[in-house]
Amino acid sequence: MKTIVNLRAYSVLFMLALVVTLPVIAADDLFQQVAASTDVSWLEKVAISLDEARKLAPNPSLINNARNLRITAFARLGELSTEESLAAIERIEAGADDGPSTPTTLPLGTWTHPCWHYGDMELKPEAAMTTPDGVTLVILRSGSLGCADLFLITDLTPNDPASWMRPVLLPIDNGWGMQQLTPSLKDQEILTLSFLREKTVGEETTLEKQQLALKLSEITRDGDKDGWTDIEEARLGLDPTKADTDGDGISDGRDSCPNFAPPKDDHNNQTEILQRALFAAFGLTDSNYLLLIGPKSHKVQLKGYRGPIIYVADPHAWLKKENGRPVTVNWEVAWYGDGAVVSIHDFEGPEAAGSQYIFLKRVNNRWVVTLHAFGPIA
Repeated sequence: MKTIVNLRAYSVLFMLALVVTLPVIAADDLFQQVAASTDVSWLEKVAISLDEARKLAPNPSLINNARNLRITAFARLGELSTEESLAAIERIEAGADDGPSTPTTLPLGTWTHPCWHYGDMELKPEAAMTTPDGVTLVILRSGSLGCADLFLITDLTPNDPASWMRPVLLPIDNGWGMQQLTPSLKDQEILTLSFLREKTVGEETTLEKQQLALKLSEITRDGDKDGWTDIEEARLGLDPTKADTDGDGISDGRDSCPNFAPPKDDHNNQTEILQRALFAAFGLTDSNYLLLIGPKSHKVQLKGYRGPIIYVADPHAWLKKENGRPVTVNWEVAWYGDGAVVSIHDFEGPEAAGSQYIFLKRVNNRWVVTLHAFGPIA
């Protein structure tokens, strides 16, 4: 009886998803072309590269963007389920497995959001300075680690956008409340940020001049040499004294789920279904944002996602402790006939939550994604 009720609920949600989607996507839209294509080579080219997808969708809207175009192409390959299309899926999955969450360099430019109903963020320097020895220091703003944060990046050749060192988190509360940032460096060690911040006394609000001094050695310290700084590990709830917090043999900087070690016997339909569906939903976004997963979701080890996926017992406690608003996600699986559907719900705040549904079928003894549908935004 429980299964029947679940299936009825999913049917209603799926119809809602179609109602949301159909008015947005016209019949001659690029998405419809991808969803109807039988050109496996073209579909693979779209699905395997965000850059290629952006060439086709250079002016993205809320739904019609490159991330979702990749997912649509990936699902179409699964829907075709030919020997050629299944081989293409395997190549796409294998190609997305490489790369750490903490690469040595990370290009500036557009950072993609992991959720379909959010726009991407164009990273631009908030403030910059050049040290006497020619190193450029730049301050950026980003919510990629779940809070209103400032990050520090450095470069010896700033004209090369691909040579910037990975941004590292600054230990500052509410960095977005700081205006007119001006950095300076003393003795090649003390980074001083001068800025203005709103101060309210009674009913009057003024801008107050403030300064904050930070040690570069503390900002960049990585005691266990796993790629995450000690400050970032404190944010993520990882152990800064252990390169492999969960003991699964993968260092935290290369582990997309650094605080979850899957059981050795975790080989079942639910796990495989979730891995395939979540790869489609998040692994194809090229996003490096933190995903916070609550206790109601079945834990799985994801491959292909570029940001940290952190499982927590109480998301609300994390939010209260860090005073942040990360991308909080939960998911569940339901089966119907010889197929399955994974419902994925994300929450970033009131009127900033969304749903999506990934449909799968079993082909040649493996699960493949066959359809991606958008749900309502709440």
